Amino acid sequence: MNYKTIVVCVASVIFTACAGNAPSTYYSWGGYEAQLYSMYNRPEKATPELQIEALEKDIMRAAQSNRPVPPGVYAHLAYQYGLMGNKSKAIELFNMEKRLYPESSTYINTFLKKIS
Repeated sequence: MNYKTIVVCVASVIFTACAGNAPSTYYSWGGYEAQLYSMYNRPEKATPELQIEALEKDIMRAAQSNRPVPPGVYAHLAYQYGLMGNKSKAIELFNMEKRLYPESSTYINTFLKKIS
């Protein structure tokens, strides 16, 4: 066998081994993407009550699987609570988003100023 054939064989074995051990995704997305889609495209099927229920279930499932929820989930949930008039819960969840994803602080602070 020539040198190129050996290099290709070794590289393919290494890449195959790496691909086989990779997790499917870091975050536990649950139904978050579907919730966002429904909110904008079928708002009558994505009332704040339904979204709160679905997102809280997703957060519990993520905790059970020891995987974090993606950035934006707590902020989206906070927004839904805000729409329902539960200001204290909204503030709590916006602060949770900031604590878990500090890079979102500037954005989240705008919402917190509007609520206060």
